[in-house]
Amino acid sequence: MYNPKHRHADINQVGRIIVKLENLGIHAEKSLKDIYETLSPQQQAGIRIALVCNEIPAIAEISRKDYFQSLKEIHPTLLAGIDVAEYLVEKHLILFDCSHMDDWIDERELKRIAREIGSIERLNALLIYTCAELDYDKTEYFHKSLWDKTFALYYALEKEIK
Repeated sequence: MYNPKHRHADINQVGRIIVKLENLGIHAEKSLKDIYETLSPQQQAGIRIALVCNEIPAIAEISRKDYFQSLKEIHPTLLAGIDVAEYLVEKHLILFDCSHMDDWIDERELKRIAREIGSIERLNALLIYTCAELDYDKTEYFHKSLWDKTFALYYALEKEIK
């Protein structure tokens, strides 16, 4: 895991990014292939950008808004993907975190989370991103019951958004 105080923090961060991208590849080709294939190429690129860029604003001590604005200026052909990445980094782990609160079972809270996400495409991108970010189906760091709750929230939100 990345630790900013480690003397080889830069190497640790690069290694963690590689693991996240490997996770994405596994999910895109196997466990979440059906969901991943519903995403546009821009959304798929946005997930990759988010996995690589998530920690950079904090490390560089720059606001996320300024960081993503500079990315858009440098790479104007990637605007749609960068917008997706910015959204994913902003909402980071909303699915995983909200699924562990008992409140989401409440109809009003479920509707609020659905409104916050807004579209089925964003929901699908958030699920893929969360699974790649947190090593879903690869390590035992998070108990299976936590992932079961995350997927239960995903399916409830999917019904709510449609």
